[in-house]
Amino acid sequence: MNKKIARRVSRVLETVYHSLLVVSKTPKAIGLVWETSASLTLTVGLFAIVGGLVPLAGLYINKLIIDTVVLAAQTPGSERSPRMEHIFCLTDLGHPFSLSQATRSQRCDIS
Repeated sequence: MNKKIARRVSRVLETVYHSLLVVSKTPKAIGLVWETSASLTLTVGLFAIVGGLVPLAGLYINKLIIDTVVLAAQTPGSERSPRMEHIFCLTDLGHPFSLSQATRSQRCDIS
């Protein structure tokens, strides 16, 4: 039992060591890339940031959809129709490359 724990601890320490080794060499690598092309380095960095924010935008749109569905479920029947149109607009925002792009402008007043 103790040998298994010792092996696991050893693997974890080895992983931490290698991770720290990579992190310690990161500034030098970025410096070399910067010397090669500063504009390309900035572009790649910008794309990395945008790529990290896109999933957050999707999560926020899903939150809006859920909030609107809950609100529509709590709304009496005669007032529910405008809420449902709002849900359709939000689902279009969640899928910007869907086939419904042509109808979005007709159906949604996003302002």
